[in-house]
Amino acid sequence: WGLRRGKTKKETPVRFALLAFLVSAVLMVVFFTLSAKKFDRYILPAMVYLDVVAAFGFIALWLEGLRRWRGRASRWAAGLLAAMLAALLVGWQAGLVWQAAPYYHSYFNPWLGGLDKAQQVMMVGWGEGLNEAGEYLNQQNSERYPVVYSFYSSTLDFHFEGSSNALPISAPVTDALFADILEADYVILYINQRQRNSSGRVLDYLADKPAEYVVEIEGVPYVWVYNMAEIRE
Repeated sequence: WGLRRGKTKKETPVRFALLAFLVSAVLMVVFFTLSAKKFDRYILPAMVYLDVVAAFGFIALWLEGLRRWRGRASRWAAGLLAAMLAALLVGWQAGLVWQAAPYYHSYFNPWLGGLDKAQQVMMVGWGEGLNEAGEYLNQQNSERYPVVYSFYSSTLDFHFEGSSNALPISAPVTDALFADILEADYVILYINQRQRNSSGRVLDYLADKPAEYVVEIEGVPYVWVYNMAEIRE
């Protein structure tokens, strides 16, 4: 659209705005790349700019196609083609959404390796899967609520009928806390806890222990539930 002939004065402000959007997006990507901390949410403002530019590009491409087809195809045929293309695009997007359901934060571009590749290059997991761990704990027959230590404990507690204790994200695990964790009924580890090496002392202890229950999303383990009573035996 930026290179086609027949530019008019009316189009000049739009072209300038789109160029500014592109430059802004590029600058954001460059400076976020130089930052020590890299989270996927940091890049979202750049995506907004690129969405607008892409929308103008698709519209211009469609209008150019109509201009060239004028006289060769009827308005009805052009409308039908537009509807078919729209249905194709919506169907494709719906398929990608369906693949990620019900945990949409776990979606990563399949052309770049999807979730399996993402976990190798960045931290993943926003608490998805902990609902299944909470439901699993609720199903355990017990006269009392089990004592649970969990990463992202506040997220787990939305689904767990009891109340869990938090595993430290950045603070060290003291001897007293470690002793309490060993005496708990269950310990729940999370995928980005392993990526961060948070509560590393607990991770090391459970590294070679079998988990009683594992929650997988798209084939990738997200949550590990350890039965500490069985481990102590």
